[in-house]
Amino acid sequence: EWYQTVASLFTQYDFLLLIQGIHDISTETIPSKLYEYLHSGCPVLGLTYRNPELDAMLTGLGHVPVPADDAPGIAEALNRLLRDLQAGGRRKPEPSPFTVKKAVRQLLALQ
Repeated sequence: EWYQTVASLFTQYDFLLLIQGIHDISTETIPSKLYEYLHSGCPVLGLTYRNPELDAMLTGLGHVPVPADDAPGIAEALNRLLRDLQAGGRRKPEPSPFTVKKAVRQLLALQ
């Protein structure tokens, strides 16, 4: 029940903010929260750190990755998201291809 409440709250926002730390480990990890964000249907502004795989995931699904250490780039991305909203709506990201069902099938196929 708690999870459903939190998940439904995500849909009430114009976009979701994913913040990745500016640390070496960030270059190799994908925050688990991202998968929940992707299923929300909301656009995601991802502040990423030297992580081409994460950037490609976000970009490929219609979200906005920006280097977490690029203040002017972050400001421009925020302005772009706000312009989209003022022009009649929020971005429409692609549906997330990452599902539990698909993951289980892939794991079972490894046997």
